[in-house]
Amino acid sequence: MAATLIPLVVRVADDLSNWLSPAFGGAVITPDFDGVEALAEDRAALWARVGGADFLSDAEKRQMLGIGVGERA
Repeated sequence: MAATLIPLVVRVADDLSNWLSPAFGGAVITPDFDGVEALAEDRAALWARVGGADFLSDAEKRQMLGIGVGERA
């Protein structure tokens, strides 16, 4: 079910951002899926796969996990 809901939430957030952005100085609405307990297992599996990918650089791993350069998880 998460695979169907996440794209919908992202699309709604993008549409809201486009609608509200002019009135709020370019504000952007970004959903935070890290706090959703039902997705914790999927997120843990992603971290394990990315962490075990020795052929990727640290920067590439951060990008895949949605962590900016210099940020800590």
